Amino acid sequence: MLRYTIASLILINAIQVASADVDSASPEAIRAAWLGFTNARGEASLIRGDVDHPSANEVFRVIPEVGAETLDETRLQLGFELFNERRLSRDGSIACSTCHVGLLGGVDRQPISFGVERARGKLNAPTIFNAALNFRQFWDGRSLTLRDQALEPIQNPVEFDHDLPSAIAVLQEIPEYVSSFAALYPDGITAANLADAIAYYEIMNFTGVSTPYLRQFDAETSSLSRRAQRGQKRFVEVGCASCHNGVNLGGNSYQKLGTASSWFSTDHPPSEADQGLYGRTGREQDRHVFKVPTLHSVANTGPWYHDGSVTSLQQAVDQMARHQSGRYLENHDIDDIVSFLRALGDSQGMIGDCAVGGRYGVTMDCSVKRRTSSNQQPLQA
Repeated sequence: MLRYTIASLILINAIQVASADVDSASPEAIRAAWLGFTNARGEASLIRGDVDHPSANEVFRVIPEVGAETLDETRLQLGFELFNERRLSRDGSIACSTCHVGLLGGVDRQPISFGVERARGKLNAPTIFNAALNFRQFWDGRSLTLRDQALEPIQNPVEFDHDLPSAIAVLQEIPEYVSSFAALYPDGITAANLADAIAYYEIMNFTGVSTPYLRQFDAETSSLSRRAQRGQKRFVEVGCASCHNGVNLGGNSYQKLGTASSWFSTDHPPSEADQGLYGRTGREQDRHVFKVPTLHSVANTGPWYHDGSVTSLQQAVDQMARHQSGRYLENHDIDDIVSFLRALGDSQGMIGDCAVGGRYGVTMDCSVKRRTSSNQQPLQA
């Protein structure tokens, strides 16, 4: 926990100059901020969890186990309730689960999410599924870990619009939270412990689902359809796997939009939402650079891209091939690749609800009614 806190402080301090005013910062300050940003280190990432598996050096890799043998169901339950706790927002209207809905693939299926009092965000909500396998969090990679990430929406004026001391004070007024935190953490309810509980739930509940793609690692024969197999082959040949590879089929690098041909045009000019990593570093070469998203469960997470501007996988594949790989694909190639992408998700589309803890089948109490203060009405799950 101490190492996590120190790493977070290093990262925050390193990017303050760049994020405060990237246009007025000196080149030396920008470079110092960039070096601090890239050199910040948190705890070991789960992205390395499969290093002993035969697929470890391949383009396509199995998702690692995430500690089921040491599962802490009490901590998991607390994390679940905090993930659904709307009182962490200023007016009690928004929770983590508002934008990250398990049954919808870990997203809200809105182009851009809305926060307190319908405040409109700038970016599409990324899926929470397998987020623990990303090397950084958020589209601009500004958080090292899920613990870092868990606290940012609370303080964001277009999301929870709260401040951490006030959010902590709310929890401290609820006796059940006081006792639950005390049973798990010696120092009780703190921001670090709040982040830890939420992140633990996200890791254990949203990492790894049973999909045709993942089942092929355990089977002697491929569990993919013939069309999906063709699509997987074309996925590599076209160059998709140059960015979407490894444990998470993405989430392990930054890439610039429009490496082969310009992403923007007179009819589609860039906006503030398109700044990408530049908004954090102030370096011109980072303009329109984003963290590559995971492709696991991608068919369930539309609309797609950082701005939620694409509403079909066929269109997404076509645009990516043109602008990122410089390839113009035939319709049958697009359809084959889309068939492969659909094999990356749960075939029943019922993944990550509160009664199913990832691949572990952990049954939890899906009611959050019991966590009430004396002067508030019970919340409904």
